[in-house]
Amino acid sequence: MDVYCIMAVDPDYRDRGIASALFSRLIEIMRSHGYKRFMFQASEESLPFWRNRGTEIEIDLGGGNYYVRYDIPD
Repeated sequence: MDVYCIMAVDPDYRDRGIASALFSRLIEIMRSHGYKRFMFQASEESLPFWRNRGTEIEIDLGGGNYYVRYDIPD
């Protein structure tokens, strides 16, 4: 099964823990359905957020966009 998800936080509401809360919930849902990994597109601006959560950059798509992998911990 494929899952498609878009996650973004309005710049006026960043640095309030919203993205972290959304990401934590997403991991809970994915884990409960047996997923071990997911991949997604991330903007260059968001890379520090994703790197702090243990993601690996897979492909530089150009134009400030990247394909990123996250291995879901047990």
